Amino acid sequence: MVRSNDPARPQFNLPITGTIATGQLHVTPTTLTFPQTPIAANLPQLPPGLPPTIHRGPTRMTTVYNLGAADITIVGPSLRAIDAAGAVSPHFALWLAEGSALAPNNRVLRGGESFVIVVEFAATAPGDHSARIEVRATDPTQIPATVTIEGRAV
Repeated sequence: MVRSNDPARPQFNLPITGTIATGQLHVTPTTLTFPQTPIAANLPQLPPGLPPTIHRGPTRMTTVYNLGAADITIVGPSLRAIDAAGAVSPHFALWLAEGSALAPNNRVLRGGESFVIVVEFAATAPGDHSARIEVRATDPTQIPATVTIEGRAV
């Protein structure tokens, strides 16, 4: 409402509409299961000169999406494979799809964008190994997404 000193029109109603844009964090798949795999010491050595997308151990992928229209910031330290004790797991390595290691730095994910996390299983000891990636956004209204990782090394 706009008020004025005009006696013929002391007030004028001005309709206002707005749209609120939000981001929406989504991760899929949320479970990564690896086949029975030799421990890292028994995996074959890779020849030199291969592209960084070639890995020694088996890999699985999960994709982090922003299904909303507004930007969201992914908390960098949430981009790690954490074991049951809360420590970074030595058995799983995280990579970007282009082959570089996934650094635990904050990442802005624009509305409609996504990125792939490649998880490599190269266990340092035999046995069943599990970890999780708890992808979180800086926006506290975003529900964190958990990716469960499991594999058996022999």
